[in-house]
Amino acid sequence: MKLLNTKVFFGPNPYALSPIVIYNFKIDKSTCLLAKEICLKIVNSFPKYFTTINLDNLEVKIYIGTVLSRLAKYLINNNGWVQNAGTKSLYEGLSIWVEFHHLQVTNQAIKIVLNVFQLLMRGNNLNDKNIQASVNSFNQFCKKFHFSTTPFLKIVRDNNIPMLTYLSNSNYWQFGWGKQSRVFMKSSSMEDSYNGVQHSMNKATSLEILRAIGVPTAKSTVINTAEQLKKAINLIKYPCVIKPIRGTQGNGITANIQNYDELLIAYKYAKESNFGRNPILVEAFIEGDDYRIMVANGKFCGAVKRKSSYVIGTGKLTLKELIHSLNERRANYELNPNKLKFIIIDDFLITHLTKQVISLEDIIEKDKIITLSNIANYSTGGIVEDVTALVHHQVKYMAELIAYTSGIATLGVDYITTDISKPYSMVFGAVTEYNHYPDLALVNFLPNPKNTLEKILNIGSGRIPLIIAVVNNSKFSQVQNWCKKNFQHQTTGWVCGESVYVGQLPLSLTTTNGWESVEMLLRNKRVENILIVCSDEQIMQKGLPVDKADFIYTHNIDLATEWNQVIQKSTSNVKDFDDIEDLLSSLKFYPF
Repeated sequence: MKLLNTKVFFGPNPYALSPIVIYNFKIDKSTCLLAKEICLKIVNSFPKYFTTINLDNLEVKIYIGTVLSRLAKYLINNNGWVQNAGTKSLYEGLSIWVEFHHLQVTNQAIKIVLNVFQLLMRGNNLNDKNIQASVNSFNQFCKKFHFSTTPFLKIVRDNNIPMLTYLSNSNYWQFGWGKQSRVFMKSSSMEDSYNGVQHSMNKATSLEILRAIGVPTAKSTVINTAEQLKKAINLIKYPCVIKPIRGTQGNGITANIQNYDELLIAYKYAKESNFGRNPILVEAFIEGDDYRIMVANGKFCGAVKRKSSYVIGTGKLTLKELIHSLNERRANYELNPNKLKFIIIDDFLITHLTKQVISLEDIIEKDKIITLSNIANYSTGGIVEDVTALVHHQVKYMAELIAYTSGIATLGVDYITTDISKPYSMVFGAVTEYNHYPDLALVNFLPNPKNTLEKILNIGSGRIPLIIAVVNNSKFSQVQNWCKKNFQHQTTGWVCGESVYVGQLPLSLTTTNGWESVEMLLRNKRVENILIVCSDEQIMQKGLPVDKADFIYTHNIDLATEWNQVIQKSTSNVKDFDDIEDLLSSLKFYPF
């Protein structure tokens, strides 16, 4: 296969109602059967990628194109979410097309797929180091651009909420348009207080803030060297907890430390962790269960109880075999629908087992319970259960108070208590930290995950009133003058050719490759309604500017039938005007 050329549509088009890249290839007929055999190997190696499509009885070139486009789609979907991919037969080749959010990501995915395909054509196998290296390299590349797989994406798709990239070379994403939009990085929104976020990332500082506003915490101190451990423990006493002052997902944390030898091991573990270059927090250990309380836009929205993972002895299997069996169950979606993490056998686990005088090779007696960690973190394999209905109203209000004071919209509060159904004034409880981008995977354990995610997004449909006017290029000057005269309000965004305005304010446009002018308006929080003026030539060259419009007005244009069908799919309100003045007059009655 030889790549001839590519074509980019930046919006809805005859192939899909989303931005796509089309790749046109020339195929040597003499290699078609071998290429199909290679594609069959790919299908057999990745059957889950092809379960939703029937590949039987497809013409050879369509079969090849379908497999390669689907492989690219699912390669991207390991790191984000695209829905559309397909193929079309050409006289001496084929076209394949794949949706994109970041153009660089989809182009790189196709490059990887073609590289894998060529290696297989030369006799390599799918376990070849070069193939694995290519896939791993792509996964690393995606981290710079793509929104990690998250429950947000399903909510956006199900509710037809528009989404677009916000910054290049980042995984900031915008959901919704204009005034109805919000920008997120993971679960953290752009509106979060900068100082609040910075403070939440420093466990020592955040504890000081909690104490300053009267929230119960455990006694703690910060050290920089191992020589300071004795002084710290004289203040904190045993049992205690050690953790880096920065870090996430339980990284470098050891809890329930009972003596100085364990303290030294815990300190070494913290310093060798990903966040070990930071100072170390020594904190009093609080007896009780570990809870994560979720707050969305200042309101309590749920809570989960986190427990350390464990195995139960059979009297026949070694501990290592029991852990392997547990991981196998967690690899099965039907047995693990909420995707509890795998248990990793590492130095931290070995140290924890040593404290229980157990090794991996020991056969565990029947019904004996062996815990696999001294922390109850979901990210390190902990067990999670919903306790939303049990949380005392005082505890709920405390979590909301922290969110309000910190200026953080979506917050995860870590709270330890022996009974979450009672106020902390009656049963001692303490907040150990709060997180400005809590793991959204925990939402799956709540009674109504969809409702909770919608509360976090908090944008409704995410759409604002929008009209597209498709006119001949010769009318741009007339329409532009009319807009300048009539659009005085600073909440109206409009674009005509290369002119972009919010009210009477001209915006600076640096590139016109795609629909950057339209995206400027969609990203502007001040904008409450939009008029897009474009030509039929622009639409057929770039695709439609957006996926949905309230109205599409046309005047003196010549669109191919397939493009008229694209317009019909994007709105139920299409009106053609014989006179440009009539079109402009009709805009006066729209809420601009």
